[in-house]
Formats: sequence, structure tokens, C-alpha cells
Amino acid sequence: MFGLLALAFVAAPSWQVDPDYRTHLAYLAHDLSGSITETRTLANVPGYQPDITNIIYRDFRQLGMPVPARANEDQLKLYLKLLNWPAGLDSEISARKTFAPFLMFDIPGGEALEAFIAKPGNVILKLAVIDTINRAFTADRPLKATISKSRGAIEAMMPFSTIYVKPVQSVTAKTDSERARASTAGVIAVHRALLAAYEETFTKFGEDSTTVYFAELRHAKSESAITGARVFAIARQPLVFDTFRDLPMPQDPKNVFLSALLLVKLTDYAAPTPVTQVQLDDVLAWHEVWSHMLEVGSIYDRRRH
Repeated sequence: MFGLLALAFVAAPSWQVDPDYRTHLAYLAHDLSGSITETRTLANVPGYQPDITNIIYRDFRQLGMPVPARANEDQLKLYLKLLNWPAGLDSEISARKTFAPFLMFDIPGGEALEAFIAKPGNVILKLAVIDTINRAFTADRPLKATISKSRGAIEAMMPFSTIYVKPVQSVTAKTDSERARASTAGVIAVHRALLAAYEETFTKFGEDSTTVYFAELRHAKSESAITGARVFAIARQPLVFDTFRDLPMPQDPKNVFLSALLLVKLTDYAAPTPVTQVQLDDVLAWHEVWSHMLEVGSIYDRRRH
């Protein structure tokens, strides 16, 4: 860990949080009967409509997202609404608890992320609702969900989160495609920094064509008794979207696009009984206790050029 801390002090960060798009903590609503009282963050989308309507639930689950299985997933969508954090609840606490396990505060640039989430308004509640693919949202049939007033209850139903980043150094680019590609540099920098941090901090125990796996073993009072493991699955490469025009963002679908996305999944596993020796390959067969997906994304916003 001392080496990791030294790295954070020596290396200059090449990424920063994108203040226009901020950080999001997703809340998966199960009670769809209540009226939404939290204020929306996007004025260009009516309050009764979701902000994001193009996520097929089957495709979302196939990304590895830790959301519940449903029948006929190809006939469902995950609808998202960006809301101000519920009044009276401390968003900084929830954001710290979410991002810290991924070592986001330990890599170069992490201190700036800490300072960013400490400011009110920089953490958005991303309301997630599962409904039918052809659901029409109108003033008479609005998006509905009951959002808990308990911070603990919200955190318990938080399957994924998003940090939008951008490069520190601006790059001169002439074409639309070149500018979109340049916007991805922040995501690429975070990916490299996290891989280096995980290599130093955790135990690498495997990889495949798309993912690298790291583990942090959990011990009982006796250091030789292993009771569980925390497994990190990080993409070998971020997703960089040359087809960014097919990925419009609700802030301005004609000018704002998702240009890159890094997925990092954290899963806690419990051993069936305490063990003294373990092959890490066996960890994935243990009981899954909890899981969360961190998204690190970049935005190409034509309005900024």
C-alpha cells in the first residue's frame, strides 16, 4: 500500500471528473406506486418521463450488471431518471462508501474526486425502474417510484454507479470523430491507473479475453482461516465507441454522446466453511453476498467545441 500511496503522490493525474455530468449512484426501485418528490436535474425532459429509455434489460444484464433476473428480459427496459439527491441525506457518505472499495481515491486524481463528491449537488441519484419495453409515460401515466428516505435503504438497492471523467489536457482535433476519440482519454487513464493499483494491492488470479480478475482474501481471527473473498473483475480494455452517434445522452441527444465506458465489477463471496488453503479459482463457486458495478464513462459534447 505504501508503494501505491507513493505512486499517487508522484504521478500527475491525466483525468478529472467531468463537472458537467458529475457522478451518479443508481437506486433500483422496487415499489413503483409512489410519486417522485425529488426534483429532476434535466429541465429538457418532463418530470413524468424517464430521461433514458433505450436500455434493453436483457442487454444490460448481459454486461454483468448485478440486477435481478426477470422473465422475458428482451421485453423489458431499464428506465433511468436523474434526480437531485434526497433532501436530508448525505450524498457524500454514500459516494465514499461506493467508490472507496474500487480504490478510486487512491489513484492519481483520486483526491480531486474526493473533493468533488464532498460538494452538494455533485452526486446525482439515478433512479432505475424496470418496466415493459412499450411502456408509454404521460402526464396521466407518469414514471412512478417510492424512493426511501433512509440512506441505508438506498445504499442497499444500489447495484451500479457512474463517474463521468474527461482528460486533463485538451487535444486539438478537427473532425467530429477525432474529437469524440479525444474525449475518451480520461477513461483510458483511469483504466491504466486502476490496473496498476489492483496489481499492487490485490492478488491477480486469472484473466480471459475480456476481463482481468483480482481478489482480496478475507480472514477470520486466525490469519490462516479464510472466510471469504472480494473479487474485482475489470475489463481488459475500456469500451471506446466509434459509433458514438448511436449513443445519445438525454442532456441534448443531438449533440451529447457517450464516447467510452469502463466497467469494473466488485463481488463479495463467502466461503461455505472457513478454509486454511484455497485455490482462488474456487472462489467464484462460493456464495455471492453482494455485488456492485462501477462505470467510468466519458462524454463527447459537441457544444463544448
